[in-house]
Amino acid sequence: MGAETALHHRAADVVRPEELDGTRVAVVLGAQVHADGRPSRFLRGRLETARRLHAGGRVASLLVSGDGRAASHAEPTAMRDWLVAAGVPAADVTVDPHGYDTYDTCWRAVHVYGHRQVVMVSQTYHLPRALLTCRLLGLDAVGVGDESVRGTRVWRQGALRERFALLKLARDVLTRRRPSTDR
Repeated sequence: MGAETALHHRAADVVRPEELDGTRVAVVLGAQVHADGRPSRFLRGRLETARRLHAGGRVASLLVSGDGRAASHAEPTAMRDWLVAAGVPAADVTVDPHGYDTYDTCWRAVHVYGHRQVVMVSQTYHLPRALLTCRLLGLDAVGVGDESVRGTRVWRQGALRERFALLKLARDVLTRRRPSTDR
């Protein structure tokens, strides 16, 4: 099965929230955080999607994963803070500060946090590759996508970037890259 075929096959794993039974953890992939700590519009779309899934009982908990190196605008800290301010109990949000890319996040979901079944939350165009990454790493995953920023310049840039990100995914899988195991 070629990469394009695999991606289209995995697109079938993008589900509607009402198809979820509330047993899985939602993995929210990081994105830009402004210098003042506010999530970008792109990231807020992902966070609102995750918040609705949790509030509706469609997921049991949330794993927010992103680059946590910059104290002033650490993605997962800003994500947790936004979710808690939006009413998600802090105890239901786990912070992964070493999710530097989709591969890292998926690998760490299995090998650091011990998850076997997840709901990936990102923009819809990103989900086929994210779900393929999960499958290649042994993670049973479905996706719920956000489209609140569809049609913007950032959306178009991200969709174009996805084509090149497949090359990096292939390298990561072939070399069996091992991300950080720190918490």
